[in-house]
Amino acid sequence: MNSDGKTFDVATPPVENKRGGSLRRVAECLAQATPLTAGLAHLYAFTHPGDFERQLQTWREEISSETNDLSERLRMIEDILAPRMIISELALDIALLLSETSAKGLDWDAVEFDTILKQFPDAEPRKLQRSCAELEHHNLTQNSAAMGHPVLNLAPRYQLFWMLDPVTQNTAPSDDAKSIVELLLENSRFGSIPTLEEHLGWTKRRLNPALALALQFVDPRRISKSMQPDYVTRSVSLLPEDEMRLERFLAGID
Repeated sequence: MNSDGKTFDVATPPVENKRGGSLRRVAECLAQATPLTAGLAHLYAFTHPGDFERQLQTWREEISSETNDLSERLRMIEDILAPRMIISELALDIALLLSETSAKGLDWDAVEFDTILKQFPDAEPRKLQRSCAELEHHNLTQNSAAMGHPVLNLAPRYQLFWMLDPVTQNTAPSDDAKSIVELLLENSRFGSIPTLEEHLGWTKRRLNPALALALQFVDPRRISKSMQPDYVTRSVSLLPEDEMRLERFLAGID
C-alpha cells in the first residue's frame, strides 16, 4: 500500500513488452557469420540453403566495404532481408519466443496462447491468433483449439528449433547433428541417449533438436518409443541401412 491508500500485488510484477525487433535479431545473427539452416533460408524465399549462404557472404562483403559501423551494417542487412520475408514479423517474433523459452528443446512442450498474450500486450488478440496460424502453416508449430479458443496452445516443431536456435541459443543444430551422427557410427554405446548426453556434456536444450535432426535418417522402427520426459528418444539401435543414410548425411549427399 502506498501513501494514497492504493495496494499493489507485489507477487505479480507489471508485464513489460520487451518483444519486437525480430528482424533485427536475425540480422544480428547473420552479421556474425553464424551457421544457418534450411528453415531460415526458406523463410526468406531462397530455394536452397546453399543459395542463401552464398548470397549472405556477398552481402557481408559488400556491406563491410561500405561501412565499419555495426548499426549501419545491421540496418543494411535488414533492408535486404525485409522484402524477401515470407512470414510476418510478429509470427517470427512468436517463433523466437518459443525457441528461447523452451526448457528442453522438445516438440511436445506446448505454450498456452494466454502466455503469448502476456508477452505481446500491445498486439491485438486476433492478430496474434493469425500469427500463430501462420506458424502452423509454415510447419513450425502444431496448434490446438477448443470451443471459443481458436488457438488454445501451440507446440514448437523441431523445424522451428533448427531454424532459430542459432539466433536464440547461439548453437548450430545442423553441426551438432553431425557430431551426434559421428558418435553413433563410432560406437553403438552412444545409442543410449543418456550416455551420449554425458559424453557430449551438452544441455538437453542443445541435445534434443540436434538429435531429432539426426534421427530423420534412421528408420523409426529402430528408435525407442518408451515414454519419458527428457529426450526425443531414450535409445536408438542402428542397422547397416541406417548407417548408410547417416554417412550420406555426413557427406552432404542427403
